[in-house]
Amino acid sequence: MAVEDPSSLRLTVDGGIDEVLSLQRWLSGHDDFAGRTRLRREEPGPGQMGAVLETITVAAGGGGAVTALIGTLSVWMRHRGTKITATVKKGDRSVTISADRVRAAEMAQLQEMVTEFSRTLDED
Repeated sequence: MAVEDPSSLRLTVDGGIDEVLSLQRWLSGHDDFAGRTRLRREEPGPGQMGAVLETITVAAGGGGAVTALIGTLSVWMRHRGTKITATVKKGDRSVTISADRVRAAEMAQLQEMVTEFSRTLDED
C-alpha cells in the first residue's frame, strides 16, 4: 500500500462516476491542476454499503493550492446547473460544499466561503 503525501488533497462528489469524471476533466483543463490529478478507488468505510467510492487525488504542490482548488471547484459546480455536493479533504480536515443551481449573484458569497474553507484546510 502506497503512503499518501500528507499535502495532497482528496476530492469526492455526489452524483456518481459521471460527475467525478467531469470534474477530473475540468481540473485537468486548468493550468494549476493539469497532470496533477488522478482517480483513486477506495473501499467503503465501516458501516457504508455499496460500490467503491471514486476519489480524485490532487497533488497540492506549493502554497495557494487549496484556494485554487476550492475556487475552481465552485466554478465547476456553478456550471453544473444541478444540485451537487463535493468534499475536499486534506489530512484529517475536510470541508463540504453543497450548491443548488448557483446564480451569478451568489458568486460573492461563494468567494467568501472559498476563503473560509481554504483557511480551514490550511490551518497548522
